[in-house]
Amino acid sequence: MRKLFTFLSAFALTLAGSAHAEQKRPLVIKNGDTRQIQTGDTLTVQPSTTGAASVNIPQGTAPTSPSNGDCWLTSAGGFVCRVNGASIPAGAIYTETATGGGARSLADKASERSDVSDFSGCDFTGATDSTTCVQNALNKFASNKGGVLNFKGVLRLSSNLTIPPGVSLRGQCEMPGSPGTSNASAPYGSLTCGVIKLASTATINLSGSSNVSNAVIYRDGMTFPAANSSAFAGTAFTAAGEDVSLYKVLVMGFNKGFYASGYQRPRIEYWYGDNNNGIEIANSLDIPWLSHIHQWPFATIATGGSYTNHIRSGNAIYLHDTVDWAHVTDCFSWGYFRGIRIQNANSTSIVACGADNPFTVGPDYANSIGLVVEGNSSDTRIVGFQAAAQATAGIYVNTTAGLSTVIQDATFWGGSSHAVLVDGGNASIQGGVVGGLNSVQNGVTINTTT
Repeated sequence: MRKLFTFLSAFALTLAGSAHAEQKRPLVIKNGDTRQIQTGDTLTVQPSTTGAASVNIPQGTAPTSPSNGDCWLTSAGGFVCRVNGASIPAGAIYTETATGGGARSLADKASERSDVSDFSGCDFTGATDSTTCVQNALNKFASNKGGVLNFKGVLRLSSNLTIPPGVSLRGQCEMPGSPGTSNASAPYGSLTCGVIKLASTATINLSGSSNVSNAVIYRDGMTFPAANSSAFAGTAFTAAGEDVSLYKVLVMGFNKGFYASGYQRPRIEYWYGDNNNGIEIANSLDIPWLSHIHQWPFATIATGGSYTNHIRSGNAIYLHDTVDWAHVTDCFSWGYFRGIRIQNANSTSIVACGADNPFTVGPDYANSIGLVVEGNSSDTRIVGFQAAAQATAGIYVNTTAGLSTVIQDATFWGGSSHAVLVDGGNASIQGGVVGGLNSVQNGVTINTTT
């Protein structure tokens, strides 16, 4: 036996009981009446017509303490039923069919992920500013500290965007990189898989545990191929909390790709970058993680011409001032004044990384260095580093006296003045190869008496 509902206005229904399959009994429920359907009975209503609906349920207010099975109609919430302790709009129930699954509203299910296109005001052609629209979409997840916001197309951001704590902004570029048939083709401007055109005066602030992934981010106003890096400006990403992360992103056209100071455990994986400075992390006392980092002239390579079009004036990776136990693995840079720079950092591990530069008769980029360890950097471990065409040195060590740098199985070629140049501190060099194509002028040079 179960209660069906209470109607506030009269209407007629035809009830066909299982014991009366051949006989239909009219059932009239008058105002205020409550009727029960016997077990096994079937409730049948007449089809609606252009002149009348099958059933009319007057609008009211939601009951304060509904029971499971109760249904009601309100002007604000529509037709709602109580299911498993939740008030769910009719037709909006998601049921998990696996063992142990239950039912909940589709709205609750959909809240796990949303798409920017669900919000008004976004221009997915990138022609006009969409900052407010995207921020509104992200703010949906701010109250519960997490969620995934998908997007595709091209979004122009003219002012700062903040990714709320625990929220991921996710494009659909599965592996960002050169979309052309070769390096000579760079049609990044035609990508629509999840592109952000960010003003040089703006930045994307990453709150604690937030993430951006599978996206292409380039400076608004760029055309491809870019002539050189003289117009690169601004900072694409700025950490604003602990445990921020970037995954499978291509970032181009900025003075700095990513900057974090004072926040712990930033994690960047599968980063493709072409900026004057790539990744800079300072004051991170608990292990930054950098993996599969590729800094290369994506934006300018199709321009061709002189090597000066393709070199960058800063550091591909810069870790400094109380960065502790950073792990940098599987990284590569081409054309940077400094490939990796470690300054006043503790216990940095650099594994399977390399730095290259343009070369004609000899190294073209004057005073370039593949890897720098300097200042109060202590207990630095460099394993399997490769340096080519670095004008000054493949690896340069100039730390405070007594501080240790360990270099294992490094390889150097391409005409550098020095494979390893030590101007200060202690250096332990184990294994490695100095030679090959246009071998370096000097192997290991020690200029310190300490």
